[in-house]
Amino acid sequence: MDQYSEVFKGLGEFPGKPYHIEIKSEIKPVINAPRRVPQSLHKELEKTLNELVQLGIVSPVNKPTEWVNSLVIVEKTNGKLRICLDPRNLNKAIKREHYVIPSVDEIISRLEGKQCFSVLDLKEGFGQVPLDKDSAELCTFNSPFGHYKFNTLPFGICSVPDVFQKKNQKLFGDIKGVEIYFDDLIIAGKNKEEHDKILVEVLERAKENNIKFNPNKFQFRIEEVKYMGLLVSKDGIKADPSHVRAINEIEKPTSKNDIKRLLGMVNFLSKFIPNVSAVTSPLRVLLKKDIEFQWNHEQETSFEEIKRLISSTPVLKVFNDSLPITIQCDSSKDGLGACLLQEGHPVSFASRSLTDCEKNYAQIEKELLAIVFSFEKYHNLVYGHKVLVESDHQPLTSIVQKPIGKITTRLQRMLLKLLKYDFTIKYVPGSQMYLADTLSRASMKETGGDDPEMLNVVHSVSKLLPMSESRFKQFQKATEEDKELQMLFEYFKKGWPEKKVVQKNLLPYYKVKNDLYCIDGLVFSQ
Repeated sequence: MDQYSEVFKGLGEFPGKPYHIEIKSEIKPVINAPRRVPQSLHKELEKTLNELVQLGIVSPVNKPTEWVNSLVIVEKTNGKLRICLDPRNLNKAIKREHYVIPSVDEIISRLEGKQCFSVLDLKEGFGQVPLDKDSAELCTFNSPFGHYKFNTLPFGICSVPDVFQKKNQKLFGDIKGVEIYFDDLIIAGKNKEEHDKILVEVLERAKENNIKFNPNKFQFRIEEVKYMGLLVSKDGIKADPSHVRAINEIEKPTSKNDIKRLLGMVNFLSKFIPNVSAVTSPLRVLLKKDIEFQWNHEQETSFEEIKRLISSTPVLKVFNDSLPITIQCDSSKDGLGACLLQEGHPVSFASRSLTDCEKNYAQIEKELLAIVFSFEKYHNLVYGHKVLVESDHQPLTSIVQKPIGKITTRLQRMLLKLLKYDFTIKYVPGSQMYLADTLSRASMKETGGDDPEMLNVVHSVSKLLPMSESRFKQFQKATEEDKELQMLFEYFKKGWPEKKVVQKNLLPYYKVKNDLYCIDGLVFSQ
């Protein structure tokens, strides 16, 4: 990195003709109305726009344009702003190239036998793709200070994966020992000397063509590389053990309800499991009404065998990039669970616990967080592919269709994280969501750590509330002394019970439970 420090600094630009966005002629242009920006952010927003103009990333627009997208502002932890546009209307009109990507088998066959690897990630890759004049005008957005347009490909445009693959292939594709996967380059050599020679050639070409890589994501001379759910090393190719870790770390059931959930997951996969009835028999015995719950050696053996069967073939399959992708995900009061499936077979399981901060999220926020967790976990498998997301939270199907400016700040930030992916959400009743439900309730003890941008929502809410600090504390004190609200907090912590057992005075809250969230000891509604 010292020798080629310039390719890890600043923002680059792909050589050649600027990218042209092709639009479907049958789609009518959309002009979005300006969204209100809090007065307290105006000064910083104007400063940020001026800085982006100086860098050439955006330019003022002083004439009418057919397309005007909505501005989305993300406040960073340092108080600065990130400027995005909501491209969802525009994405519906964009013609994708669907550039041919090498199959997993092709790339794996070329990586096999290699012993030394490095991985390079394009720094703010979309920002390195200049737009032509017409395409820049398509990326016009409104602001309190007038209209601006992006001069480089903005974040969230649906054709980004195709553009990356095509431009990287053109620039680096002829170098033997380099595998390209959208904005990642894998350098592979039979030994250290061959690897270093290939890496130097890549860095030299990047230097000559003003291409920049992310220094924080540079993996140098590693002995094992992850690719599409597989681990490639000098010892050969094997499945990534992280895909079954969530299953292997499920804790044993402690109640009949736990057993019902576990058996529900087994039944979902039963067509792939041999002798499933015999394997689960010791657990099913405990579900009989006249049998006391006692966990003995027979149950322990059955439980461990179930985990072994689920996390191995023929149940578990290796990812196939030519097959449709489904992600089933769910959230519970304590955790998140996800499973990636192809043709009904699980490919990977994942789970994690919620942080203390996340436990105070509204239920719809937890459910969307489960989707964000899934896509970030499976990024290398799903990026650039169409994905069907199954969720048992029906409001999600409509919330992702709403204009970003009409949802809460936290939901906005989650949706921004998902803009780079091509997915649809399908509602599936909870009774059919055995995999994700079981994983979320028996989630691994590790958390993802609080996302600073999500934590910053707390400060933003407090800052933008039209009340003084002393008045804010009065509300906190009144909430602490209100028995009804304290019971509401208990429901947040432990999860909402069925409607029939909710206290009568809390039934009005039950009707809007998906829209409630807690911040700084106060209850808010979306």
